[in-house]
Amino acid sequence: QWLRLSANECKTLLAAGAGAGMAATFSTPLAGVILFLLLQAVGCGGGSSQPPPPPPPTGTLAGTYTITVTGASTNPNATHTATLQLIVN
Repeated sequence: QWLRLSANECKTLLAAGAGAGMAATFSTPLAGVILFLLLQAVGCGGGSSQPPPPPPPTGTLAGTYTITVTGASTNPNATHTATLQLIVN
């Protein structure tokens, strides 16, 4: 607060710091610039006076879920298949 920056200037400074941190940590200056531009375009979040939406319901919805995985072996004439079926009441 002793810098007397506006909210927009604070967000710009925060985005610049995040970009500089990314560039310094991973030795990727281009990624730091991209992060800065992304944060400037999208925003850093926060600042909303609206309450957050309620969380989605927990648990898995009732139904039958089937996962089938098929993989080829070294023999071109043979394949391996595994099927997992989950039934939720």
